[in-house]
Amino acid sequence: MWISISLYIKGDKLIKIFLFAHTFYLIFSVYALLYFIGFVGYNYVSSHGTSIGLIIEALLLSYLVAYKFKIMEQEKEEEKLKQIELKLLASTDPMTKLYNRRYFTEISQEVLYISKREKKNLSILMIDIDRFKRVNDTFGHQFGDEVLINLSRLLLDSQRKSDIVCRYGGEEFVILLPNTALQDATLLAEKLRKQVESFTLISPKDEDFNFTVSIGVAQIDVENEPDIEKALKRADDALYIAKNSGRNRVSAKE
Repeated sequence: MWISISLYIKGDKLIKIFLFAHTFYLIFSVYALLYFIGFVGYNYVSSHGTSIGLIIEALLLSYLVAYKFKIMEQEKEEEKLKQIELKLLASTDPMTKLYNRRYFTEISQEVLYISKREKKNLSILMIDIDRFKRVNDTFGHQFGDEVLINLSRLLLDSQRKSDIVCRYGGEEFVILLPNTALQDATLLAEKLRKQVESFTLISPKDEDFNFTVSIGVAQIDVENEPDIEKALKRADDALYIAKNSGRNRVSAKE
């Protein structure tokens, strides 16, 4: 009882309900005791005081148990949401809101496993903003960030439901294309290149600003490659060819 009172003083809500319930039992029990020793007359309450007190206490304690379970469920849901939020933060690039390189490394293995099991094609695009250093040097890093953010939106808007878009690092992005062969991936890359080329931003000088991307394309050998590292290297090599061929180009490498 003293522990309960101590917790009550500290503001524990559940203890308040418990003490409230127990108080009814004590009041009716005392009333019944007074009847048995002759201090109060006979009536239904005085003759059944203890039973009435127990019933009221039981009802309130039942409410207490239900309330406790509700709190526990709420705490579980809050913990789940917290874990989801932490996982999202760990897998997302804070600026562009795209998946980050760490997540890409993890999810690519799962997608490769599924593609191998279902005997479906799997391709990858490696995308790099052309002359991005010049953008930062000319207009500042804040505008450079705007370019990255707007490109990310373009990539998300153009992606199919099954595609996985990630910021791989700096001004480099990758897109994993499930159920897509090299030829179709190259067509998608060319369509994306044109969309970026036609997109216009307003520069800090209040002028129209356009930027371009170069894209390397590669197909993963789902039957023989245990991971996508070799395909990433082929896509990077293809990107290098696109850059050296004048930029704003798509290059594919088998």
